[in-house]
Amino acid sequence: MPRVAVIISFANEEYTRSMVRGITRYANDHGAWDWEILLTDEVPNQEISKRKFDGVICDVEDTSYLRKWEKAGLVGVQAFRTRHPFSVNYDEEQIGALAAEHLVGTGKSLATLGTPGEKESPTWLGERVAGFCQWAQAHDEPVETFRLGGLPPAPKSHLGKWEPSPRIVEWVRSLQKPIGIFCADIHLGREVLAVCRFLKLSVPGEVAVIAVDNDELLCLMERPTLSVVVTQPEKVGFHAAEILDRRMRKCRSTQQERLLIPPAGIAERGSTRADFGGDLILTNALSLIRKNLQNPLNIDDLARSVGISRRGLYLRFEKHLGSSPLQEILRQRIAKAKSLLACTTLPLAKIAELSGFGDPYSFSRAFRRETGDTPRHYRQKNSGTHVG
Repeated sequence: MPRVAVIISFANEEYTRSMVRGITRYANDHGAWDWEILLTDEVPNQEISKRKFDGVICDVEDTSYLRKWEKAGLVGVQAFRTRHPFSVNYDEEQIGALAAEHLVGTGKSLATLGTPGEKESPTWLGERVAGFCQWAQAHDEPVETFRLGGLPPAPKSHLGKWEPSPRIVEWVRSLQKPIGIFCADIHLGREVLAVCRFLKLSVPGEVAVIAVDNDELLCLMERPTLSVVVTQPEKVGFHAAEILDRRMRKCRSTQQERLLIPPAGIAERGSTRADFGGDLILTNALSLIRKNLQNPLNIDDLARSVGISRRGLYLRFEKHLGSSPLQEILRQRIAKAKSLLACTTLPLAKIAELSGFGDPYSFSRAFRRETGDTPRHYRQKNSGTHVG
């Protein structure tokens, strides 16, 4: 039975717990490992290379640990946003691009904390910001940027409230409203929401805010609740374990094996969800669509459910969304199908059912018409990309 050490920086965040769940799932599916979790502050007191481990998964930014152990003959995989030859990382630039696309969809101008290549900030934050700015440039959208210069001071406890940073207060105050702000980290998102409360700015009316990583407890604690790009830490853990397993078995002799995991989509909450000028009828109609995508949706029934005529419903959709109810239903079904294709191994027939297309043929035809890609090819491209 292989003995594996998992080295992590902290154990109190949802990201780490999800990653460990992915490692556990792989280990249990492929013959149980004898493994233990160590925090980085325990590592200097542990003689890792002398404890007869067969492999190590490192979720720490400092790669010197792994390099040291590999020199001693211990194979490892890095699972923390680095360019180590054997690593599993998020596709950081795709995260930024997805955030930009979402904010543009709210009708806001674009802004972000951080500038591409900013040396004082973590590398992975810079890559997310670069992806955001690249998407904006490709779509002729100007971006207001703020030089972060490292991260603002964090609360003393993980669940503590963020205090508004004076520098960020002045920057947000100076922005022309309405504006959509991309925060490349969930804690920066909480910081910006604290700034908006301090300045008494309406969110998402004057300022829309989107961050990264779907830690539901933190997102739902905020007022308004925080929208995020959904990353896939469990998939990071699963594939890190998979690569480590191959290395321990010496199944591959490649000099490197790096994998990028794409984001799963957007968890839209109050910080970007438009209120459409207080139009509760439209808000309720969109909510009903979201909750019933799997079921046949009749426009007359939808109109009756929200207490309006069919024509009145069409006029509201056209005014606020620039599309018809049927177009919005199709858009949401395609978005749900994309998420299921990228994040699950469900067969196409089941995805067709869950996203409301009914049968695989109708699903494939509609998906290709709307995206220019087949469902199967989309899944291959977005389930994880090998680089290098």
